[in-house]
Amino acid sequence: MKTSRGAANDLSPEEDPGPSHKEKLDFKRAREICNSIFEEFGQEEVVVVDGSFRIVDASSLPLEKYGLTKGHAIGRRCHEIFHHQKTYNEDTRYTCPLAEVKKTGKPHRCVHIHLDKEGRKLIHSISSYPVFEGEEVAGMVQFLRDITWETNLQKHFGDQEKLAAIGRLAAGVAHEINNPLTTILTSAMLIQEDIPADNPEHEELALIAKEALRCRNIVSNLLDFARQSEPCKSDQDVNDIVAEAAALVRKPANFKDIRLTCDLHGREIQAHCDKAQILQCLVNLALNAIDATEPGGTITFETKLLPEGNWMEISVADTGPGLPENIVDKIFEPFFTTKPTGTGLGLSITHGFVRQHRGFISVENRADIGAAFTIRLPVRGAKAPVVSLKKILSVP
Repeated sequence: MKTSRGAANDLSPEEDPGPSHKEKLDFKRAREICNSIFEEFGQEEVVVVDGSFRIVDASSLPLEKYGLTKGHAIGRRCHEIFHHQKTYNEDTRYTCPLAEVKKTGKPHRCVHIHLDKEGRKLIHSISSYPVFEGEEVAGMVQFLRDITWETNLQKHFGDQEKLAAIGRLAAGVAHEINNPLTTILTSAMLIQEDIPADNPEHEELALIAKEALRCRNIVSNLLDFARQSEPCKSDQDVNDIVAEAAALVRKPANFKDIRLTCDLHGREIQAHCDKAQILQCLVNLALNAIDATEPGGTITFETKLLPEGNWMEISVADTGPGLPENIVDKIFEPFFTTKPTGTGLGLSITHGFVRQHRGFISVENRADIGAAFTIRLPVRGAKAPVVSLKKILSVP
């Protein structure tokens, strides 16, 4: 079979010195080869694009992510499907594979962020190979590989190392501050008891005591964040933990006229975890969601068992404005906060607890729709339902 110059580049120089002009793969022949590939490798992500950015053919797998069938995809432009853009934008921060192969006539490799049917970001490694009509590049064949999971995993391990170092520093600082802080608080309260209430200094001492208590709360959060002790784990029904978390945040939600709902997996999901830590994680996430949601909005707790059966997910989603894109990568960093009175440790503590359970936490930012935080934990003895069942519980 004759190959394009892109495919030839995958061979060693000793085996193939490179194609001649007559060996260039023309567009008709490329379609025939791709049809064969689609039949033999149905689970591979392959897309054929012509010179005007229109999809000529594609395997089923990539189209499923975008909620399309082959009939709906063929004829539409690739940037419309993959990037949700009606026109090709030359100023985009990502190099256009077609523009690159048309310019050079050579294969091109890049990494793109695509948007699936729900607007979620998917990271793809893309290998693009030109196809020709005569001497002109008439289109390309693309092989796509979804590397979202690998990329997030690498980022997770990098965050772990950074947070471990910061945690050790925070623990040292917290212990050093705690003793003099206790002295200040005790002295202020004792002096205040000896001064009449109408004395002007009485109010000043009350302010000192109040601020010292606030500092002690910050120190307590620092110690929680830096805690290196192992979680006290036992077998727990995750649905029960979620229901308890929803009950704990019911009053602040009702105060803002926010509706709480629980969309729970239809069967018990057993996780070997520290109930107190997971409960604190969910309460932290829910309180943040309440702060971000306007009156009349909704916060949803959801549990699900992943198809492979050994992982489960707990998500807390709100209907707020979502997170600004420029802070999404910073929200789990210690001391980062957008609240005037926040310490910036809530999400860092949550991240640390989830990490101690060998789990993962991520955020799906949905601009103008809200944000959804998802905790993924390993499951012990999960009982997969025979049919797909979900019970919708409305928390009064």
